[in-house]
Amino acid sequence: METVKHALDRLFSTGSLPAIAILIVVVSSGLQSANLDAQEQDFRSFNASHVFDQLDAQSASIQVDMSPSWWDEHVAKSFRSQEALPADIHTLLYLALQHSNNIKVAKRDPLIRETAVQEADSNFDWVRYLNTAWNDTSEPIGNTLTAGGTASRFNDNLFQFTGGARRLTRYGGILDISQRFGWQDNNSQFLVPDNQATGQFTVSYTHPLLRGRGQAYNNSLVFLAQVDAQVAEREFLAVLQDELLEVTRAYWSLYLERAVLSHLMRLYLETQQIFKTLEARRDVDTQGTQLVTAASALENRRADLIRARTAVVNAETRLRGLINAPELGNSDEAELIPAEPPALHFYQTALHTEIQSAIQNRPEIQAAIQQVKAGATRLGVAEHELLPALNLVTQAYANGLRGDSDFGGAFGDQFTRGRPSYSIGLQYELPVGNRLAKARLCRRKHELARLQDEYARALEAVKTEVDIAVRELNTSYMETGAKRRALAAAEAEANTIEQRWRRIVDGDGSAGLNLESLLRAQERVTEAERDYVNSVLTYNLSMINLKRANGTLLQSQNVSITKSCQDGCRDIHLSKGEVSDALSRMEEFRTYEVVDDPVAAGVDMVDGFVAEPSVSEGVTEAIEANSLQVEPATQYQQ
Repeated sequence: METVKHALDRLFSTGSLPAIAILIVVVSSGLQSANLDAQEQDFRSFNASHVFDQLDAQSASIQVDMSPSWWDEHVAKSFRSQEALPADIHTLLYLALQHSNNIKVAKRDPLIRETAVQEADSNFDWVRYLNTAWNDTSEPIGNTLTAGGTASRFNDNLFQFTGGARRLTRYGGILDISQRFGWQDNNSQFLVPDNQATGQFTVSYTHPLLRGRGQAYNNSLVFLAQVDAQVAEREFLAVLQDELLEVTRAYWSLYLERAVLSHLMRLYLETQQIFKTLEARRDVDTQGTQLVTAASALENRRADLIRARTAVVNAETRLRGLINAPELGNSDEAELIPAEPPALHFYQTALHTEIQSAIQNRPEIQAAIQQVKAGATRLGVAEHELLPALNLVTQAYANGLRGDSDFGGAFGDQFTRGRPSYSIGLQYELPVGNRLAKARLCRRKHELARLQDEYARALEAVKTEVDIAVRELNTSYMETGAKRRALAAAEAEANTIEQRWRRIVDGDGSAGLNLESLLRAQERVTEAERDYVNSVLTYNLSMINLKRANGTLLQSQNVSITKSCQDGCRDIHLSKGEVSDALSRMEEFRTYEVVDDPVAAGVDMVDGFVAEPSVSEGVTEAIEANSLQVEPATQYQQ
């Protein structure tokens, strides 16, 4: 440094300005090179936490302009000749609840499983039964005591009628109440009286004392069916939230495609204006290469615009495919226009609160808890079935007998003559080794352990999902601000280059370089606009995804679920509040035919766009005027 200082002093003393300038350039270049080397060394060695702290501090200090963008106006306007149907998220979600085939399929499952509860509980219903039999017997007599006298055959007529009711009690017992009537007549001398009418009233009850006893054991099938129905309801709620999230995602995808179409439309018009400007100055200072470059960019952007319009229609079709509502028509009848712009406000969240809400509201957690309860019940049943079977068997009956087919008298004698008969006893049964019950018990233990592990896994999965959802929400909001600033920077760069390009002067090639820089800058602006819109929509989806992650999506959208019963079959009805006036507009929609046919009118159409004079004609004229030699494409690639 001292040597440089002495040299500068000598130069300033001599007054040699060229030498001073050269020395300053050399010294400054050396200093810049040293600074670059130092910076390169610093870049290779850094403190990540310090960098992120600076980044967070800068993001917090910068005020982001979150005002509506210029393309919001075009997104809400019609692009096609079909009838415009404005639609917001609330209306589309309402229509999805009413018409979505996916939701209709999903809501049938809990209704189907709910019938198993009634099936299991029907085991305790009274069962009525009725048995009749007529026996006409004619047998040879081998014993004189059979009929007596000189009869050679025994002729006997016997009719029996038994009716009653039985049921399985909720404590495991079997109660049977029956009434039997009989009639008999034969040629035996020992049948007294003739034409006998008999009656027997019987009450029997069998009660388990060990295996099979108790209300908990006998109601286990009902409880398991109820748990399965509740699990099906939780699964339906999870599917319902996923479907509403998909409809919301499809809505914002449509918004994105329409915004991108607006961006590409502006880019196309800007490029078209550049080409027209160059073509107008073709006889002044426009070079052939400039016109070719502008024409190539214009055709590429025309192609992008055509593809973007198709992407908009495809997004509408996907949205219709999710909702399946006749009010939306089809792409040939109506144009769906997003009527609700994305939200730009900051959504305050707290991770601990969101996790607690998810644990309380997520259908997956509630379903896992119900599954654990079912597993514990099955284990209790298996432990109970280790006991031996020991049943108390009781029976009491009263008989009546009359002749001359007097059934009424026989029925009355059951309760007025004599006393009832009864029997009581025990039944015992236990398989040797009891291996079946032991194997079932071991299996139920493993099943319960697996269900507990699945509950823990579901709990951790929900916590992870909520954690990521909260982080994505905050990150997407910060990313939105960064993308907004990046867009502003890209627009400033494009404006600067455009002002420079409009001062077309010399023909030494700088104008061509400025043109290429301008075209690339315009593309960067369009890309920055797309990135910004994508970040805004990602932020809005993050808000909905967080509500789905914490299990409050249905509550936040005011979705109501009611059940009704008609002809013994239950049904689920879905509804939603906050439906806008767009629904009535859609309900009034009717299919109509487009009368104006552009092709019949003689207008040249290219994929729906009115074709302008071919750009290639102007390019050909420019090539001929400037005697430009067009080389093969392979040389351009080289």
